[in-house]
Amino acid sequence: MASQTWSAGGSYTWTAPAGVTQVNTVEAQDASAGGGKGYGGSSSTSLVYNAKHTYSYEGTNADSSPNPGYTPGALIDAGGTGYQGDDQLGDNGNCSTFIVWPSSIPSDIAGGTITDIKIRLNNNHSWYNSGMTYAIGKTSANVTGQSSRPSITDPDLIEKTTAEGAENTYSLSGNLTPFANALAAGDAFVLYHPGSSRTYYGQIAGAGQSGPPQLTIVITFSTTYGGGGGGGGGYTTATNVGVTPGVAYPVYVGFGGDPGGNDQASADGQSGDISSFSGDTVTVAGTSAAQGGTGATSSGAGSGGSGGTGGTSGTSGNAGTGSHGGAGGNSGDGASSGGAASTGTGNDGTGAGAGGGGGYGSGNDGGYGQDGYVTITWTPVTSFSISDTDTGSGSDAGSSRSTGSTSADTSHGTEGGPHASAVPYVGVADV
Repeated sequence: MASQTWSAGGSYTWTAPAGVTQVNTVEAQDASAGGGKGYGGSSSTSLVYNAKHTYSYEGTNADSSPNPGYTPGALIDAGGTGYQGDDQLGDNGNCSTFIVWPSSIPSDIAGGTITDIKIRLNNNHSWYNSGMTYAIGKTSANVTGQSSRPSITDPDLIEKTTAEGAENTYSLSGNLTPFANALAAGDAFVLYHPGSSRTYYGQIAGAGQSGPPQLTIVITFSTTYGGGGGGGGGYTTATNVGVTPGVAYPVYVGFGGDPGGNDQASADGQSGDISSFSGDTVTVAGTSAAQGGTGATSSGAGSGGSGGTGGTSGTSGNAGTGSHGGAGGNSGDGASSGGAASTGTGNDGTGAGAGGGGGYGSGNDGGYGQDGYVTITWTPVTSFSISDTDTGSGSDAGSSRSTGSTSADTSHGTEGGPHASAVPYVGVADV
C-alpha cells in the first residue's frame, strides 16, 4: 500500500501511477480557524481608607530637666490627638505623628497605576490663630506603637497649609511617587518637620477620634478579556475514489485562519479553509469551514468559533484581569500565548480538527488556526512479461519392407515442422 500526505496549506497535484484506477482512501482534514482578539481596556477607581492607627511621639529634643515626665522620643498618644512640631516651651520638643494605614492596601493596589493620592487631615489646634503648615512624609521603619519613636526615613516630602480648626483633603500629586511606593510597601506616613518654627506646630484628630486621617487612592486598573478560540477543522473521509492512470488530480490543503487583529480591522479570527481532493467523478471535501473566534470587547469576553463538519467549536474567552481566551479544538483550556492551539483527533469523520488559539488580555491578537492536511492511499501495480518460445521438432518416421526381398527397402516419413513461436504475454499482478 502506498500513501502521500500534504500538510502545508496550498494547491498541489497528484498523478495517478500506471495501472492505478482508484484511490483506496482519502482523508481530508480542514484547517482550523483563527482565534479572536483579546480586549485590553482600563478603568479608574478611588479606594478610600481611614487610618488604622496613629502614634504621636515626643521630639528627640524633649527636655525632662525642668519638666519631669518628658522623655526624648517617648510615645505620647496612640489613637488620640496627633502632634506635629515644636511649641518651644521646653517640654515635648519637636513632636511627630505616624499614620498607619490598613494592611490590605498593598494587595488592593497591586497591578494598578496610581494617578493621585489624597489625604484628609482634621486640625484640632495650631499655635497661630491663622493656622499651620503640615509637613507630610513617610518612613520605611516598622511602626507598631513601640515606646520609643521609630526612625523617620523620608520627612517633609510635601507641605500643605490649613486654617485652625479646619478639615481639608490634600492631593499629594506634587510628589506622588514616594507616597505611591510607600503604600505599595505598606509603609506609614509621618507628620514631622525637622525645624523648630511654630508655623509647623499643631494638633490633628487621631485614628480613634472624629474626623480621623483618611486616605483616598485614585488608581487605574487594566481590564482584560480573552478573545474566543477558533473552531476546529472538519474531518472527511472517502473510499474507492476513481482515477485514471497518468492523469494529474488537484489537491488543496486549507490554510489556518488568521487571528483577530493580525491583518484586519475586525477583532474576530478568520475562518479556516476546506481541504479537498478531486477524483474522476468524486470530490472529497468538507461541507462547512471552521469559524473564527469572536474578538472580545469592553463589555465581555469573545465567543468561540463553530467547528467545521466533524470539528469542535472553540471555547469562549474568560473575563477578568489577565484571563486568556480558550483554545479551539478539543481543549477547553486557555491559550497561554494567543498562538497556542490544541490538536484534535480525526476519526471516521467524527473527530475534531485542530483548534485555533484563543486571544488573550491586554488587547493582544488571537492565535493562528492550524493548516489542514490531505492523505491519500492507493495500491500500486507492477508490469511484467512472459514469453513462450518453444519450437517443436519432427520425429515421426514411417518405414516399409518388401517380403521375399534380398534387401530391405526402408522409407522415412517427412520430418515434422517447427511449432509456431508463442506471442509474448504481458500481465498484471498485485504486489
